[in-house]
Amino acid sequence: MKKKPFLISVVSFAFFSVLLLVGVLFVQFKVLIVGDGFQFTNIQDAVDASNPGDIILVTSSLSPYEDDVNITNKNQLKIIGLGKPVLDGSTLAPGTNGITISNSSRIRIQGLTIQKYRFNGFTGGGILVENSSNNNLFVKNKLRDNEGEGFLAFESTRNTLLKNEVTSSGDHGIRSDISQNDVLIGNKSIENAAFGILINSPNSLGIGNKAIGNEGGGIDVEDKTIFIGNELVENSGNDNFDVDGDRNILVGNTLVRNIDDAFNLDGNFNIVIGNKAIENTEAGFIIDDNQHNNVVIGNQSINNLQDGILVDDEAFDNIVMGNVFIGNKEDGISIGDLTHNNTFKGNTVIGNARGIFIRNNDSTFDQENNIVRNKIVRNVGAGVFFEGATGNTIQNNKIDKNGVGISLSPQAPTLAQKNVITKNSIVRNKGDGIIFEESIDNTIQKNKINGNEANGILLDVNSTDNRVLFNRAFKNVLIDIRDDDDNFFEGNKCGTSLGGNVDCPN
Repeated sequence: MKKKPFLISVVSFAFFSVLLLVGVLFVQFKVLIVGDGFQFTNIQDAVDASNPGDIILVTSSLSPYEDDVNITNKNQLKIIGLGKPVLDGSTLAPGTNGITISNSSRIRIQGLTIQKYRFNGFTGGGILVENSSNNNLFVKNKLRDNEGEGFLAFESTRNTLLKNEVTSSGDHGIRSDISQNDVLIGNKSIENAAFGILINSPNSLGIGNKAIGNEGGGIDVEDKTIFIGNELVENSGNDNFDVDGDRNILVGNTLVRNIDDAFNLDGNFNIVIGNKAIENTEAGFIIDDNQHNNVVIGNQSINNLQDGILVDDEAFDNIVMGNVFIGNKEDGISIGDLTHNNTFKGNTVIGNARGIFIRNNDSTFDQENNIVRNKIVRNVGAGVFFEGATGNTIQNNKIDKNGVGISLSPQAPTLAQKNVITKNSIVRNKGDGIIFEESIDNTIQKNKINGNEANGILLDVNSTDNRVLFNRAFKNVLIDIRDDDDNFFEGNKCGTSLGGNVDCPN
């Protein structure tokens, strides 16, 4: 009985503390309600009456609201929709936005539908964030049928878009321009007239967004962004994940059935890991002209209507490693003119029109690309095709069951020359293991060339000054080693041969 006063004192103190805490919290902000029978009948009046920390609740009772809401010089303001209220701009003058945030920070917009705002040639869209408006948050809004951009952040910083849906905009769905440190998570950008998402905002992050059916392309980024786990489906622009800058990181994104190229790297020092490009109408991946030091690792490029990956003219010092290129209608890997010192290692190249294609149009330029330890199997044409290629190394590859194992031919006027083909397994191809057509000054050394359905090695009448050294060629259907001109042979082992210089038995 003597303990009851103490217990009552503790309970009373706790209850008083809760009341005090609630009082402190509610003293710091007001709740302003917009709707039928409440303080405000339009959103702008509530914004004008607000102070930092206030919450504006927008009910659906007077929806649609024919407002163009301007939030200027405000901070720490929340506008939250209850019951899916609609802001409609169809009756307003062109050039108005559903919401404009200017010189304001820590604004939260949530649960609104913003539609049918009209464009005047300069502005007129869903949400505009401008003039150093920073640290704003946009959650679960629907921006639809606006003539300008659905969402535009301009010269602002650290804006976050979470689970918004942007559809049928007359321009880009979501755009951030001359900004930085933006975050986009779980948004959907669907059937917009330009890109679904365009980010010219360094140090920005995009995770789990979807860009579907946009006319300009799926996602366009500039410099220093990270995009993880995004989906781009059936977009129709040029280069559907378009990287127009340097030092971006793309991980685990999926591009399916887009019109034009899937991933395009028009920049340097980009890292592309674990992405998928499937059934796109052009190439799965492109490293564009003159671009360098990009890393493409562990991706899948499957059933695209052009190349699995194109490393385009004059690209240099790029790494393409551990990728899967299957069933593409042109080349699994295509390597352009004047490319230099690119590395292709550990890739799986199966069932493409050709496996790896290397071209060059300048006989004075040594490309020095390295094709190492790839699995090149069951491609319709050549496993590796040199067209005027110069100074490349093909080493330790498995080249099996292709139309032809390795083919060397000219790209007029450039002959395939100064290439090194060494330590490869070239077996069971449907044509020749290695065929030289008007090719000079190449080295074929220490390869295993067995069981091909035509010749093991064939050097045609215009192929001269090639070195054929220490190869093993057996059980090829026609001739194991055949020389129709004047080439050098040393240390080879074969079952059958044709040609006066061949050093293994006739």
